[in-house]
Amino acid sequence: LIATLVAFLAIEGALISWLVATRTLAETWGLLGEPGVLIMFVDFTFVVAIIFGGVVVDCRKRGTNPWPWLPALLAVPTAAVVAYLLIRAPRPADE
Repeated sequence: LIATLVAFLAIEGALISWLVATRTLAETWGLLGEPGVLIMFVDFTFVVAIIFGGVVVDCRKRGTNPWPWLPALLAVPTAAVVAYLLIRAPRPADE
């Protein structure tokens, strides 16, 4: 499931990055009026919210603060997920 979400984020992030890089800000915001682009944006936001919820749950299980990850997930979701998975604290042993 996580691999699928990360792949989805990578594809969506690449499409959004391409869109922002090839259009002016006014054109980009104007495209949100088109149904396909709006659906893609809503889906991307929904997946980021699900992943952040998973990060919050995982951080709580590991005894760390999840809130520093929110700005990273909003700015660069794919890189933030990969970074979190690589540097997260080890899970405490059950007593």
